[in-house]
Amino acid sequence: MRIIKMLVMMWWLFCCAAWVQAEPVNINTADEATLTTLVGVGPAKAQAIISYRQVNGLFKSVAEIENVPGIGPKIMDANRANMVVDPVTTESQTTADAPADSSAPVAVPAETKGQ
Repeated sequence: MRIIKMLVMMWWLFCCAAWVQAEPVNINTADEATLTTLVGVGPAKAQAIISYRQVNGLFKSVAEIENVPGIGPKIMDANRANMVVDPVTTESQTTADAPADSSAPVAVPAETKGQ
């Protein structure tokens, strides 16, 4: 019985560990709830990150988060692999600034008679 309990506990821990941090957190776009999934970041520190971002602009690197009051080396080290600073794109940037797909067929207007 003791072995079964241990196996169940190990399975539960394995499943929870995979669920807790499935993808890296983009610290440039994350809301308070998402930021609190980082180790050592509660609602107050999450709000400090958001406030810093609003005042200073987007983070240029993950290391820049250490400039936020209350975020130090321990929190940084615990979360370094779980944070990213992917650039933010707006809908107009993704459609208007997207490079044309050179493999896509191009429509050629038909010639009209009399020209």
